[in-house]
Amino acid sequence: MGISIAFILMSLMLFLSPYFDAIVGISGSFIFLMGAGFLWGIDYAFSTITFEHDKLKLRGYFSMRRLDITYSDVEGFMLEESSDQLSGYHFRVCLILKSGKKIGLAKMAYSNYETLVALIESKFELLEIKRHLFAKWMPIIWFLSGVLALLVAMMKILK
Repeated sequence: MGISIAFILMSLMLFLSPYFDAIVGISGSFIFLMGAGFLWGIDYAFSTITFEHDKLKLRGYFSMRRLDITYSDVEGFMLEESSDQLSGYHFRVCLILKSGKKIGLAKMAYSNYETLVALIESKFELLEIKRHLFAKWMPIIWFLSGVLALLVAMMKILK
């Protein structure tokens, strides 16, 4: 979130610059759009889920995205293998609606993700478990690329 706010502030500083011309305006617009895109990406990961007696309410981080789903609209859920730098190798829950739309719930967006998974398992049917071989190898690839980058930096220093 800090990066997106920094991009938006940089673009505002460019627009208020005394050296404002076409190139500065285009650069400022591009930087502003990057910041807005980051904010949209943050809000895309639903951070608040409320289970009511007949509804599931999903709210985005900044409450720009709101989604109300009745339990009858949900066909079930799917567990999908995923890997990221903070959570490592884990299963991500995806709600599958009867319309065919999939709603992925990112593990990083929720502090009590295990409780969320338990609630979803108690309310909805498990449809499938997707396993990706690529996701299993991602942490190893990240580690090897870091080691190789370090070796290249050491070779440049020693020359």
